[in-house]
Amino acid sequence: MLQLNSKLRYLSRQAIFGSPDDEIMEELRDLFREIYDEIGRPDRVKMIEESLEVDRRMGLKYALSNLSEDIAEFLYKRINRS
Repeated sequence: MLQLNSKLRYLSRQAIFGSPDDEIMEELRDLFREIYDEIGRPDRVKMIEESLEVDRRMGLKYALSNLSEDIAEFLYKRINRS
């Protein structure tokens, strides 16, 4: 999960502060799919992909915000199960 987070931070910075070209956006989509599969929420990927299609920069900010909340919820549930 830490490797995924590092890659996500790197690609997100490139997309937000640089040029969100097709290659970076595809890598981000793949990464979102991988992370959501890892936390058991593959259903969220479609919503993220749709937001990225509408406006790349704003969609990415929206996607990152949602991902942050979803990971926090996942970790909270996992900690409480222990």
